[in-house]
Amino acid sequence: MWIIWGVEAVAIAIGILLAISVGRGSENQLRTTVMAVALFGVALLGLIIYTLASVNYAIPVAWIVAMAVAAVSTLGLLVACSMAVKWRATRVLAVIGVVVAAWLAYGGLTSFGVGHEQMMPLVMDRAVQIGEAGGFMPLVAPDYEISFGYDGYAVSPTEGSPPGLAIDYSSSQREGMGFLLQERKATGLSVDGLARLVAVGTNPTGGERETITAGGAVTTATVQGQPAVGVWYPFQERGADKMGKSTDGASTKVFARAVLVFELDGVEVRMSSGAGEANPDPGWTQQSLVDELLTIAQTLEPVR
Repeated sequence: MWIIWGVEAVAIAIGILLAISVGRGSENQLRTTVMAVALFGVALLGLIIYTLASVNYAIPVAWIVAMAVAAVSTLGLLVACSMAVKWRATRVLAVIGVVVAAWLAYGGLTSFGVGHEQMMPLVMDRAVQIGEAGGFMPLVAPDYEISFGYDGYAVSPTEGSPPGLAIDYSSSQREGMGFLLQERKATGLSVDGLARLVAVGTNPTGGERETITAGGAVTTATVQGQPAVGVWYPFQERGADKMGKSTDGASTKVFARAVLVFELDGVEVRMSSGAGEANPDPGWTQQSLVDELLTIAQTLEPVR
C-alpha cells in the first residue's frame, strides 16, 4: 500500500510544482497558480468520472452530463491558464504537464487496484443492464470474487440469440481455479436439451479450445431443485508446461475442463472451468471439476 501512496505523492508533487511554475509566468501569480491547481484536480476528477461511467453497459444521462461538465471544465481551465501566461511555449508546456501529472495520479490509483471493492456495485449494475437487454435477471455467485476490470469487461455481453451475459470469476474453492458464468434467457430446455448442449463436438461457452472432446464423463444432477447436466473432458496442448507457459513444443500436457448447464429462475446458465496437471489436493480427480461447479451453482442468486 505504501507504494501506491508513494506514487500518488510523487504525481501530486509534480502537479503542484508545475502549477507554481505556471503561476510564476503570469502577471497575477496567485490567481494563475490557483487555476493551475484547480486544473489538476478537475482533470483527475474527470478521469475518475469517465472510469465510473464506462463501467455501465448503457451509460445513464447523469453520467454523460457529468463527463461533459468535467471535459468542458478541464478544457476551460487549460485555456485560461494558457492565456494567463500569454501563450508562452514553455509555460503552456507546464500547463499541459499539470494535466499529465493528473493522468499519472489516476494511473497510479488504477494500476494498483484502488477502489475495486467500492466499484463492485457499478459492476453489478452493468450485469443488470446487460441482463435486462437480454430479457432476464442475472444470477451471481456472491461468495466468489469477480475478475475486476475498471472497464467492467469482466462482466460482458455475449453474442447470440437471445443475447446473454458472461461473468469471469477469478477464484473458487480450489486455489488457482477460475470459472466462467454465462447466462441468457431460459428457453425451457429439458434434460435431453441440456445434454445436447454438452454433447461431444459442441462448444457451449464459445471459448477458445473449449470444444468438448470424447473421453470425459457426463453427470446428471440438480441445482437448487432444477435438473443440470455436467461434463468433464480432457484436452491436450503441445508445448505447454503445468502452468500453461509455452515450451519448445516437444512435450504434450494433458489438461481437463468441465462444463455445467442448467436453467434456474428463468435463466439458462452455462458454467465452465479448467485445470492442469498440478493440483494441490492429492484426492483431486477430473470429476472434481464438475463437483466444484455444482457446489458453486448451489449458491447462485439474483443480483441484489
